[in-house]
Amino acid sequence: MNYRILPPHLHSTADAAIRFFRNNEGVTGVQIETSIDNDIRFRPTIIGKMRDHHMLSVEVTDSGYTSALDEFVLDCERRGLPVRLYIAIPRGADLAEFQHMVKRAQNRGVGVVEVDERGGNVMFRPLSLSLTGVRRVNVQRFPMKYRQALSEAQQTFLGGDPVKGCGCIYDELESLSRRIAQRVDQRGLWKRLKGAQRRPKVNFEIGPWQRVLTVLREHFAYSKIPPGQARLNETLLAQVIGLTPYRNESGHKPRRLSDLISRDRQLRTRFEHAVDTLESLVKASKFLRV
Repeated sequence: MNYRILPPHLHSTADAAIRFFRNNEGVTGVQIETSIDNDIRFRPTIIGKMRDHHMLSVEVTDSGYTSALDEFVLDCERRGLPVRLYIAIPRGADLAEFQHMVKRAQNRGVGVVEVDERGGNVMFRPLSLSLTGVRRVNVQRFPMKYRQALSEAQQTFLGGDPVKGCGCIYDELESLSRRIAQRVDQRGLWKRLKGAQRRPKVNFEIGPWQRVLTVLREHFAYSKIPPGQARLNETLLAQVIGLTPYRNESGHKPRRLSDLISRDRQLRTRFEHAVDTLESLVKASKFLRV
């Protein structure tokens, strides 16, 4: 390969990285020292196309995690570009010298691979930079029983499966709202119903989730909420109902890069909105001790 920017002593490392990603990741369309986007000045050592339509970027270096590389990461985040970025270092290098770089790269969602003529060793894999811009979940704002599920949902989302990550949050919303409806029913906190009917006729445990929420929204006696408590209200329950169509959506694999960009942008918004809605519902249902 003809490298113009990369120092000569790293040319063999770059060649080894190209072989590794072609042979092990099926990367195609490899280009050298080319920008991935017209609006981004930084030119990684290697770019290519991955099988899942992500763009691969590999920066071959032995000098650390530079400010230029950090700016490239932020540019990809801001533009929602589905880039998987690796730093490639020579295999056998003194890792103590790279410790700070490796930690900083990992915090940014950048992968690290060490390579030589025999192949490569992935120290850790990168996240998709189109997803790392999602607002992180502040689990400290939630009761202890939700924190593990929220942390796992976020990791799943960032790890490249945003559909499943969103689904984990919807699972928590569904479970909580069903418990709310069951507790309301146990306490008889319903508005006066027509005729002799004392409670809505719906199975709150296994009935359709949207039906359970609709019944709760229409028949809950909001006036019976103790004074000074966070208010469970029709607006909040309508907000949860609005999320139910997404609950059972199956994730279709994007067929092209533009589909992947559009999907990831949409799912970032959904994930953040679902987390915010869950936090509001947790607070509003506190008086029910669910």
